[in-house]
Amino acid sequence: MYKDQYIFVILCYPFLNSFIVLLGDTKMKRTNSEIYHTELLLTLDYLLNYTDEDHPATQQDICRHAKNFGLKYEGGKPGDDVRRQRVGECLQFLQSICYKFEKTDKVPFVINSTPSGKFYIEEKNRLDEEQIIKVLAAIKNDKYTRDEDTDFLVERLLDSLSNKHNRSFFKNELEKASKGVKKYSFSTNRKLRLVNKALKERKMLKIRFEIYDCKTDAPDVHVYDYWYRVYKIKEFRSRPYAILIPVTTGSISFRQSVLFEAIENLNIPNLSDKEVLCEDLEPNRNLNELFKQKNSSDARYYGSIDKMLETNIMPVGIYPHYISFYFNIKLAEIIKHSFEEFFSKEFEYTKCASFDILDEKLNKNEPVIVPHKLKDGEKPKYGVVNMILNKRALQSWLISDPHGDGYVNIASMIHIVSPDFIKRDLASYYFVNLSRFSEYLGEKLKERLFEVFFDKK
Repeated sequence: MYKDQYIFVILCYPFLNSFIVLLGDTKMKRTNSEIYHTELLLTLDYLLNYTDEDHPATQQDICRHAKNFGLKYEGGKPGDDVRRQRVGECLQFLQSICYKFEKTDKVPFVINSTPSGKFYIEEKNRLDEEQIIKVLAAIKNDKYTRDEDTDFLVERLLDSLSNKHNRSFFKNELEKASKGVKKYSFSTNRKLRLVNKALKERKMLKIRFEIYDCKTDAPDVHVYDYWYRVYKIKEFRSRPYAILIPVTTGSISFRQSVLFEAIENLNIPNLSDKEVLCEDLEPNRNLNELFKQKNSSDARYYGSIDKMLETNIMPVGIYPHYISFYFNIKLAEIIKHSFEEFFSKEFEYTKCASFDILDEKLNKNEPVIVPHKLKDGEKPKYGVVNMILNKRALQSWLISDPHGDGYVNIASMIHIVSPDFIKRDLASYYFVNLSRFSEYLGEKLKERLFEVFFDKK
């Protein structure tokens, strides 16, 4: 009987109120077993929802609680639906379960008692106050979860994790932990849902392309809808990106490649799910083989789509290069944080006090900075990086602002050694922007620029 009671308690734990209401129906004739089960559930419900160390329960409290479910209790008179003695047995039984399985996770609560014989729930779902707040805050600050869904989930979690005495405390702490995260719009959430569904259910996803024909004064817009398979979802710059492989792309050759795009920017037609999601023509399609079919040159270069993604880190461009640069070791934490936030990948560098630079022309597609091993007692001065990365992703990171104050960017904090075309592209970027805004420079700055560009020649 003990084992059956234990199983009954655990199975009914998430549905206590519903079971008590059903078992407490005065029109239903109950057996002795059902009476005991009712009192057992009633006891557990009161402990979970109305007790903690500062508010322990007496047998009388639990008996009075029966009235909330339409059960009769008039202080122990004949005809009462619950009895103090049986409630006391239920309390002892529940505590004995907790003691027996206290070193396991089989019982999702911990019952304790006071010296005077009152009982209370010490812990629910094996979470303490700090852990509960962390769970609630994770949902509250999740940018992927809409506000209305957040409120619903928080309330349901509080139903499971709090009681009537500390519910307001957790809500107040949650407000303090709220970071005011900007939630994704309804449109972006729809796209996230569709991309996730296409990935999980292995369905094709319709992507729309709009091509403008500018031969006339009023450009014509040509609309093409093509089917893609979702290979993976990865996060870069705190934004979810989708890697999509085309299944059908018609005759538009420049669309016959892997599509890598922020999900919020994907042009998914505003149609029903049935019209933008479709069962794949080949249910067991091998996506790596599809990649090879649609991207033969890239497939020969990389071998697989996973290798392509691993090599490029952030595949906004799919042709990687060895990138070599160094920086003052005092800036290591700033640069490391910026890189990892931007690429969602660990930043690896070598500490050194000196290094050699090899000739780029003689060491094509290889690292050109060779750091010297630190000697005993020698303090590092530099951080050296030799990594493989595609140039568009690198350039995007180089012009990013690590502090968010508009004064410096990553390019001003590191020294690029190789390849030379990265330095040329940066010079072109700065020159073009300088040309656009040069008229707003003061006279002294104009004189200095004149000296730089003409006096040194």
